Amino acid sequence: MKYLGRTLLFLICLVVPIHANADDWDKYIQIMDRFYNLDKQEFKTISCNIEVPLTINQVKQMKTQFEPMKDNIELKENLKDFSLTYSKNGELNINYPSIDIKTISEKGMADPAKVKEGIEITKTGFKMQMEGVGRQLQSFFEAFTTPKKGTLKIKKIKEDKTTYTLEYEKENDTFTETYFKNQLKVKQKSKNGDEISSVENYKNIANNKLLLTDAQVVMKGASSGNMEMNVTISYEKIKDVIFPSHIESQFKQNIQTIKQEGQIDIYLKNCILR
Repeated sequence: MKYLGRTLLFLICLVVPIHANADDWDKYIQIMDRFYNLDKQEFKTISCNIEVPLTINQVKQMKTQFEPMKDNIELKENLKDFSLTYSKNGELNINYPSIDIKTISEKGMADPAKVKEGIEITKTGFKMQMEGVGRQLQSFFEAFTTPKKGTLKIKKIKEDKTTYTLEYEKENDTFTETYFKNQLKVKQKSKNGDEISSVENYKNIANNKLLLTDAQVVMKGASSGNMEMNVTISYEKIKDVIFPSHIESQFKQNIQTIKQEGQIDIYLKNCILR
């Protein structure tokens, strides 16, 4: 998923209409200070274990299925090594788990080639799922990191009573973001025709900062098909840092004739702050 709270921007504290110019970046950063950003907190790194119950259950099912063939097939996994480290400079490093399934004997197999093909499909599917979790985490943590100068081109900042709007370009995509009270609406358009829209909700926390609580995302495009996703975020306090502990995503997706829906939970556990 290319955008989920990809940039949490905006637009409180403006008192007159503003149009983009060379000084808009400083104004933009002042606006960003209204939001809770992890890179503004007191720590160097935070490391956590990652748990995805869906993946854990799938691996358990694999082990059960392969148990009658334990003399033929060996399965090894290291889900316990799935972890991340987030640095104060905004860098996110993910240590991905792996699954190794191999044939140790073809004795008694009716069709060894078919078994081998099934093993490769299983390993590829596992890798794709882990990479998907990683992409979601990357997008999520990007939303809690103050953008670096030059990463987006601001076109317009506008105030209309209690509603604030920002238009900008980033990575060849165009964004329009509208903030009203504790809600942010985002429209993203890509040159290939893909469109993503989202509604993000926030709550006020200490020092009057805004913290993301949930989001509804709709994606339309040739590359990803049509997808609807509802995301809810829970947090825990590690010393004085508010850190995400559970990301729950419910989705519905249509790609040509294929329809699927489900829920993916990502838990960040045993977090250590340094």
